[in-house]
Amino acid sequence: MKKMISMLSVSMAMGVAVLTGCASNGGNSRTEASATNKPSISITAPSRDLLVGDTATFVVNSMNTYGRDAKVKWSSTGGKITTEDNGQHAKVRFDETGTYTVKATLEVDGNPVQTEAVDVRVRPVK
Repeated sequence: MKKMISMLSVSMAMGVAVLTGCASNGGNSRTEASATNKPSISITAPSRDLLVGDTATFVVNSMNTYGRDAKVKWSSTGGKITTEDNGQHAKVRFDETGTYTVKATLEVDGNPVQTEAVDVRVRPVK
C-alpha cells in the first residue's frame, strides 16, 4: 500500500509538471503571450513600397481573444481605409505620394490593449 501511494504521488507530481510547463528564457513572444493568455496582435503588410493609386490589404493576426469582446480599430495617416471580416482586414487606398503609418489597435472589453503600426512609402507612378 505504501508503494502504491508513493507511485501515485510521483505520478501526480509529474502530471502537474507537464500541465504547468517549464520556464524558458529562449521562447518567442507568441508562445509567451499564449502562456500568459494576454491578448495580442500583429500586422501583416503586403509591401512597404507602394505606388500612387495602389490599394494595400493589411491583415491583423490576433491571439488569446477567444471568448472576449475583442475588436480591431484601424487608422492611417493617409489614404482611405475600408475594413472587412470584422476588422481583421483593412484595405487602404493611397492617392498621394508620401510616407504613411497604418495602425491597428486591439480593444478588449472596450479597453485598448495593444497598438501595432506599419510604415509604408507611396511613390509616384513613372
